[in-house]
Amino acid sequence: MVYVQMGRKYYVIEINFDQQGSFDPLKGTMRMSQAKDAFILSPSSLLIRYSRAKTQNIESAFNKPRRKHIRKLWLVYYALTGHIPTIHTVRYGLSDKIDQHDVSKLALPTATTRDEEGFISPQTAKTLYQQQYLLTSVSYLYASHNRVTDEMGRLRLLWSAFNALYREFKESEQRRPQPRQKRPQPKQKRPQNSSEWERACTLIEKLNKRKLLNDIIGRFCSNMPNIDTDPWRWKAFLSNFRPLGVEAKENKPKLKNIEAAKCIFKDVDRKLLKTLSNRTSHMKNWQTLSSEDDPIKQKLDVPPDKPDSPPDECGYGRFRFVFSCYLYWLRCDTMHGNSPYPVFVNDDENDLLKTLCDFLEELLHIAIKYFGDKK
Repeated sequence: MVYVQMGRKYYVIEINFDQQGSFDPLKGTMRMSQAKDAFILSPSSLLIRYSRAKTQNIESAFNKPRRKHIRKLWLVYYALTGHIPTIHTVRYGLSDKIDQHDVSKLALPTATTRDEEGFISPQTAKTLYQQQYLLTSVSYLYASHNRVTDEMGRLRLLWSAFNALYREFKESEQRRPQPRQKRPQPKQKRPQNSSEWERACTLIEKLNKRKLLNDIIGRFCSNMPNIDTDPWRWKAFLSNFRPLGVEAKENKPKLKNIEAAKCIFKDVDRKLLKTLSNRTSHMKNWQTLSSEDDPIKQKLDVPPDKPDSPPDECGYGRFRFVFSCYLYWLRCDTMHGNSPYPVFVNDDENDLLKTLCDFLEELLHIAIKYFGDKK
């Protein structure tokens, strides 16, 4: 029989896949104008059930809003399994009369993928589908594996995925309701907008406070290439990273933003500080800085037995520095045409870029899971 109740007709869309993943089915609803259509995304298919007062055809069933929701679900499927589903068959019709349709004529979203692994749980998947910023991040993660052929191109896309997360984190923190004050407080100055690297720092700090980075920091410190080598391009970083620029103030050379510079080198280990100091000793603009205006020298001058002495070896401070300040500069350096694109790279340069990209991708997986599981 045809399922009709009070003049409404009940329809089914069934999209079956060639390959299959492995996860618990995801149940939810997709908003279509004023209606909410139920769906079940399983490893082998996407099933959509809905009702309408007016008669539907295949074109109205797969209209633009529907295809938009399907794109979102394909990204969820990718995050769960490591690949975009390949459509095998499509069946559509009233609940008691479902016909098979030609897939090639439906203009459904498709994309090729390499063999990868999923990085979220079914519990995270529900939040992922509901939050556009998470889907945006996943889309850049997908592109970093399937749309580029070199590590610098991969870094650009991975940073865009990171950008979507730390921007949302900063904005969500600003939206949080402030506790009510018992007494009137003096009017505060409007805070300045934080820079991109500061937003990245803030997110990394949050993940570290939640003890989500202990494992990745240990492996990063064990596997990262030697920091005192040319591929890092420390001299270019110190010369061109805007917060570290030197300018004349009252006929005296000073860093443009000493407070930002102190934040950049916060918790950085003594070994990396010495490497950077060796570079600044050969840079004319840094040579002219006084001790109180040189945050690297200030930290190195702290005796090892003092509480505020920098750590001796790689740890959280170096991880935070590399994956916020340094990588932001590295991404911008070629994105804005400050340096030639690394067309010709040797093995050491490529090894460094690949290591940084691999750990940045893992950091993204941790952050996406954090946002997806956050209550």
